[in-house]
Amino acid sequence: MKINLDNYLGSKPFLYGRKLLKDMGVKSHYVNERDVVDYLGYEIKTITPAEYAGFGDVIGEIFDDTCAVLLRQQSLILLANNMPPRRERITLFHESGHDLLPWHHANAFSLRGKDIDPTAHKQIEREAFLAGTEIMYPLKHFLDDARSRSLAFQSINGLADRYNGSFEATCIRYALTNHNIMAIVVVKENTPIEEQITFLNSNGNGQLIFPNMPKFKKIKPASTAPLRVQYCSHAHKFPKFIKSGTEIEKNNLIYECWSQQQYKQGEIPASVFGSSAQFKYFAECIYHQQKVFVLLWLTDRQIYFGEGWYS
Repeated sequence: MKINLDNYLGSKPFLYGRKLLKDMGVKSHYVNERDVVDYLGYEIKTITPAEYAGFGDVIGEIFDDTCAVLLRQQSLILLANNMPPRRERITLFHESGHDLLPWHHANAFSLRGKDIDPTAHKQIEREAFLAGTEIMYPLKHFLDDARSRSLAFQSINGLADRYNGSFEATCIRYALTNHNIMAIVVVKENTPIEEQITFLNSNGNGQLIFPNMPKFKKIKPASTAPLRVQYCSHAHKFPKFIKSGTEIEKNNLIYECWSQQQYKQGEIPASVFGSSAQFKYFAECIYHQQKVFVLLWLTDRQIYFGEGWYS
């Protein structure tokens, strides 16, 4: 794939979002998503499930896990008609991100990604999100607004209202640009995964023992842990990497928030996230859309030395 070097600013997605704001002459904290799409030369067509069939297989399953499709050749963004306003807003910024990044131009990356390596597809979507949120939450305004508020989910809710963004998108932007030692961890139910498939009509040596019996697969759960980390967004100063997939056991603030579906505040030992370090995070936990959002922070007086934390 050849990249037009005239439009290439580097490999960092935020550079392209910032350049667009400069080119558009945006000065305000609030950016209209449809103005951005219009500036990029796209028409938005909102479609219903009945209309979707007329576009053929090229656009994937828009009403499944993809809510929009960017068609560069047609200068068209197809948008599902069943989205809440704030999700529609971040979606249009996300699709604009795909258009801005030169290395995304060779393919329709807004498709579900069935024919793309899952790891590569995840990276592509993350890049479009980062470029899009750089436009949606202009950095200088967002930093000023965030720093004028306390480190708390209440502040994030206020920022979400000010920028007309979803709670989750605002959480990510807040964490990635924060000057504190903090992170936001999103935790979800630890659903069973398929670890082993056993066919009962084989004895393991290739011999059929029940020729007429239909095959069935036996699914074993990965573990008994009720929760697992979906992802973690963290500030530059946050020193501990919390991996996606980390399992969360019972008897901690996160589990209490999830099981009771209530706001919780307190301390969470680092061991809850699989660390051997002997320290505790300050934490807030919110139950939101069947997930637990966990705000973690440490004071600046806590300094990391090798295997432990010391105040």
